[in-house]
Amino acid sequence: MFSDFPAYLIVILFLLTGLALISAKKSGHFLKSLLISIIGGLGSLCAIGVIGQFITLSVGVNFLTVAVAITLSVPGVIMLLLVGIILP
Repeated sequence: MFSDFPAYLIVILFLLTGLALISAKKSGHFLKSLLISIIGGLGSLCAIGVIGQFITLSVGVNFLTVAVAITLSVPGVIMLLLVGIILP
């Protein structure tokens, strides 16, 4: 499953996932903050998909983009959009 992605992207994704889990744990409301982050990330990815039908900028939905959206939430989706602009 991970063979299509470069190794450094996998390592960075797991490190960011660990940091997000530590941050959620320290907030005092682990499940609540984790679910809000996941819903926000997936919601923003879906919103970009809908808006992408009307403009030329969009993010392809695959395992890596969903993982970034779940892990980093809205800032992760914004990062994906910026990477899509800089590296088309």
